[in-house]
Amino acid sequence: MIKGLKPIQKVELTAPSTIKDFLLSSLFLVFGAGITILGIRGGTQKYPVDIIHASEMTEVQNVPVLLNSPFTIIKTMGKKELPQVNYFTDAEIKDMNNGIHVPNPNLGFKKMNVVVIIVESLSKKYIGYFNGEAKTPFMDSLFAESMVFTNGFANARESIQGIPAVVASIPAWGDEPFIFSDYSSNKITTLPALLGREGYYSAFFHGGNNGTMGFNSFSKLASYKDYFGRNEYNNEQDFDGDWGIWDEPFLQYVDRKLTSTPQPFFASVFTLNTHEPFIIPKKYEKQLAQKGHPLLSCISYADLALSKFFESAKKSSWYNNTLFVITADHTSPVIDKNKSSTMEHYRIPIVFFRPDGSLKGVNKSIASQVDILPSVMHLLNYPHSYFSLGNDLFDVQSNRYSINYNAGVFQFIDSSYCYQFNGQKALAVYNWGKDSSLSKNLLNSGVDKKEIQTCDKQLKKMIQIYTQSMINNKMYVGLR
Repeated sequence: MIKGLKPIQKVELTAPSTIKDFLLSSLFLVFGAGITILGIRGGTQKYPVDIIHASEMTEVQNVPVLLNSPFTIIKTMGKKELPQVNYFTDAEIKDMNNGIHVPNPNLGFKKMNVVVIIVESLSKKYIGYFNGEAKTPFMDSLFAESMVFTNGFANARESIQGIPAVVASIPAWGDEPFIFSDYSSNKITTLPALLGREGYYSAFFHGGNNGTMGFNSFSKLASYKDYFGRNEYNNEQDFDGDWGIWDEPFLQYVDRKLTSTPQPFFASVFTLNTHEPFIIPKKYEKQLAQKGHPLLSCISYADLALSKFFESAKKSSWYNNTLFVITADHTSPVIDKNKSSTMEHYRIPIVFFRPDGSLKGVNKSIASQVDILPSVMHLLNYPHSYFSLGNDLFDVQSNRYSINYNAGVFQFIDSSYCYQFNGQKALAVYNWGKDSSLSKNLLNSGVDKKEIQTCDKQLKKMIQIYTQSMINNKMYVGLR
């Protein structure tokens, strides 16, 4: 098109040669525009190429690469609503109870404090307790005294999606983060809202710049009483130069705030420094130095910050009556050269700790971020019905699976299989216990069709409940 352009000249449209040039240029413009539109559509077929078709062109792990930014921007421009999904009739998904959990109201509610610590980008694979490369002596010792779910999975790969999953059981099963979606004003069920009903104070702690990723706005929607960020910390001497307040001093600030807070309380704490540009305070550079990627030193710094937080908290009056949950918002970037599967991209720690030692052990069943809310409700004997798309990890009869979504592909993981689905048809199924690299697709051979049908049915039921609940603003029950 650039070659066909001629310098603009002031001419009279009277000479035959000038008229000829004008007509040729106009035809060239129309032809060029047509070719451009055809390219954007992806061909002359009835329906244009869409995001969903990327999963049919390449391996699932390569889909994000195939979906380049200009294409994705064009395709998602103006798209705010989730698609209506009707895989089943209402009667066929009745067993799912539309996401409503009905606990036993006669068990006696336990008014324990609850502190959920969300460590930025804390992949399971780098923690010492799980034989990871980073030196994490404190987490190793804490996890040894905790209930650890060794097959824990994030529901997304971004902080803006991970936080709603942890505190509100809202998975990221769409192309747009809930916080910035058209549904962000929906009424939702959250840990601070449920516990606020029982007289709990609640606070969201994040040492980052106020307004980062809309967390302060989300905290209001989620019914937190207070939000404490960099502004509230109000000491720029502890600014890390990039994201906000260093984790170590900010966690000490959290302890001081909680010590002065009336009990019972719910607090979520989101750390910062296990994130690019992967730096730690200069005073710890020698002490925490590790060979390899600087992320490893950052994880060791997070471990040190947590160690000092718990050391201070043990001296506080609230500590012994507190349930701690330690997890991550999502996994960290892959720093080794070994090929990792799409399952590994979501593996995170999910850990429950009580200072009295009443929660201790290793559980190999599947767990995910959206399971944290109903599991906390179980441990507190919460007496009222509530909405959650997660499962109670302490109920031996509950289903155990994890669902994540990326670039048009749903990934369903249960105790045996990893099943991948693009919303219209199955893409792959792997026996992840025997094939951890997910290299052998058993979709057309090597696996019982009933197993695929079981995965497919469970996944579709959850997608349908999620979309209908979001579209119809039904992600709550019994909350004013």
